[in-house]
Amino acid sequence: MSIRSEEEEEILAYACYKILSKYGDGPTHKMDSLWFNKMIAMLDHELQDEVKLILKTPICWYYYGEEVVPTEMPSCVRFESRQASDDDVSSFWWVGERPRPDSRKKSKIDAKVDSLFSRFPPTMDIYEVVAKDYDYAPFEFQRKYKEFRSDSLILSDVDPDGRLRSKILYGPGIRSAFSDFPFKEFPVLKVAAAQVEILTAAIFKKLPMENKKGINMARSFWEMFCKLLRIYSDEGHKGYRYVSNQKLEFWKKVAEDTLRQYIVDLQEKINTIMRLLPEDAIEDPMERMFLQPLEFASSENIDKTLYS
Repeated sequence: MSIRSEEEEEILAYACYKILSKYGDGPTHKMDSLWFNKMIAMLDHELQDEVKLILKTPICWYYYGEEVVPTEMPSCVRFESRQASDDDVSSFWWVGERPRPDSRKKSKIDAKVDSLFSRFPPTMDIYEVVAKDYDYAPFEFQRKYKEFRSDSLILSDVDPDGRLRSKILYGPGIRSAFSDFPFKEFPVLKVAAAQVEILTAAIFKKLPMENKKGINMARSFWEMFCKLLRIYSDEGHKGYRYVSNQKLEFWKKVAEDTLRQYIVDLQEKINTIMRLLPEDAIEDPMERMFLQPLEFASSENIDKTLYS
């Protein structure tokens, strides 16, 4: 059963058409997926907040902020993802006739898309657009991790290997992000979060020449968090909107399977990095226990012992 009525389907289709026709290229209005995701997400928020028009866009929070669920979008909105060198290149485009929704709702969508286009022209740096989208993020951890990720992507001729940035940007940045990690809402990650925070901060401070290992470890944790975030829901926070139960069940299975493997892989990475770190890198015995629990067979046992 569809989440949207025929009228709601027409309204969402028109909103997508308007974004694609405004920002896209060529006869099918082909548009980069990151841009499309950000613009339709902000259109969704602003229409609901400012003119009380609900689009019922199937959307979730994921690696780079909000993104739509392509398989649950109107059929005239097409999506393609392909591998180009080391990057994923994905795009949305339009197929079919122009939708003709209710004229009053059409006018509200037209005005809001025109407003978005004036504030976020296609010449703007996409990371500024992503930053704006994160204003709507349900957790402060997301906004702070986004800042850490942006810092980790900076290239510098003065500091080509990132050693200086490791100490003055990456270390403080990762500590700041984890200071706002939602432990209560994501209890299955509380031990992993503590481990990743401690170890990445130690790498950036004591082993800055290996900063890529710290960045990669933080990214792996972020990706695991996002797989859980997109299925999270309570009264105050939600990682998705208007997504079908079938899709949510599929995502739950993915998250469960990924989490089991993630915990195993994380411990292997911890053991490897601990052999590289100088002995004084982690002086607190409690922190060392988090990283290499000698008497606990799994993170589940650590969780039961330390948090019971």
